[in-house]
Amino acid sequence: MILGLLVGAAASALIPHLRSLLALAGLWAVESAGYAASVPAERAFVADIAGEDVRGTSYGLYTFAYFLGSAIGPLAGGWLYDRVSPATPFYLNTVALLFGALLVAVALREPTPPMKRD
Repeated sequence: MILGLLVGAAASALIPHLRSLLALAGLWAVESAGYAASVPAERAFVADIAGEDVRGTSYGLYTFAYFLGSAIGPLAGGWLYDRVSPATPFYLNTVALLFGALLVAVALREPTPPMKRD
């Protein structure tokens, strides 16, 4: 998860500096590979940390937050692009992804499986 988030952050930071569509396409492919590596791990982690009795609710809340961000992100990014600068949404995304990678590294731990009694 951390590597995927870091790849996404690096790609997002580089986007404002690109001057060709071919370079953007290449960077987008790299960024997509990073997300493809991290998103399934995030979803599996949500399933692992949720208790069996609330797994559906936990996954539903995760999906809600994911798609809420997918709806609000482009709106806020477009507003920042127009009002602040064209590079601002990409740098803000970079900071958010770096913060997410830091949180994964510091705060999230794999749950320990319960011990079986014989």
